Amino acid sequence: MDSEKEQELEDKIFDETSSEEATNLAQDALFAEAREARRQASMPYIDHLIDAVVLDENGNPEFTIAPSDQVIIERHITYPSGASRWLDTRKYDVESIDGVTGDLSLYDPEMHQAAMSNFITGMAAGYKFKVPEKGVRLRGRGKSKPKRRAKAVKKSDGKRGNPGKPGIRRIYNVNKGTICTRLKGIAYVAPLPTQALEGEKLEVSAPTNGSVIVTHPIAGWSEIWPMREGM
Repeated sequence: MDSEKEQELEDKIFDETSSEEATNLAQDALFAEAREARRQASMPYIDHLIDAVVLDENGNPEFTIAPSDQVIIERHITYPSGASRWLDTRKYDVESIDGVTGDLSLYDPEMHQAAMSNFITGMAAGYKFKVPEKGVRLRGRGKSKPKRRAKAVKKSDGKRGNPGKPGIRRIYNVNKGTICTRLKGIAYVAPLPTQALEGEKLEVSAPTNGSVIVTHPIAGWSEIWPMREGM
């Protein structure tokens, strides 16, 4: 075989190889794009859950979940181009909270490992912090779906119901039966006896003279709960 025919054969082989590699690269890109589209489509819906971060009277983020409770965090990444992509949605046990820096020490019960987050920088990055609801699943069959809205809470008189100062708050049972709630990290303790139950979400007014008014949004009863420091 002369050199000219050898060169033609080499050029043909090179063209075929290059074409095959380009086809494989294009197929790989399509497969990767399809996988990412399926992954994004699996993002659980949590918008119907109560926000775990609200703004106080000065417009500063406030984390409303107490240590030992759980929080759901939906993370996103934003690229320099401005495009955003969902990373994951996970449920964590809250170990400790720094209300000034926003740092959260967490524990992932599914992965059995410690984790960290920050509710101030996280909110700025587009993260969502939500209060878990019973029966909500974040992956697999039966994962979280939009639910019918609960009955609307009755309108307030302006002294309560404003997220960040008053609003709907979780009720805790601490110190062997002491029922309380918290506003900006300060405990307000129920009188004895009280109609409030652990785990309920009741309407809490803005503090006045060291006390808050706690109201059941459906039953309609109200109680005055005084502040107690050191809890």
